[in-house]
Amino acid sequence: MATRSSSPMRISRGGAATARSFGRTASRRQLEGIVALFDLDTYETPVIMMAPVPGDTLDPEVETRYRKALGGYAGPIERLERSAFYARAKSAFAVVQSGETAQYGNIILKKGNA
Repeated sequence: MATRSSSPMRISRGGAATARSFGRTASRRQLEGIVALFDLDTYETPVIMMAPVPGDTLDPEVETRYRKALGGYAGPIERLERSAFYARAKSAFAVVQSGETAQYGNIILKKGNA
């Protein structure tokens, strides 16, 4: 009989480690924890979010919450079209899944060299 692993971390077929943490404030806690572990890139835009599809609007509160969770990050945020965002995410070193339900609440962070 097969049993399910209780580990929240697993390696996907693409090779990226995937961590799951669900809850209403999971994404804020996760972002705070991630930026405590490594510096964001200072040479290229280190924060990437999904651009809205034509006809949709962005909730500015999502970006505000993420900037705060990223230690008050005030730099630029690159916006990628939906399919380009998912293509970029496929090449990520690690993926963190949260319970974030905000539309366009997806985010990619680029680690710096420090």
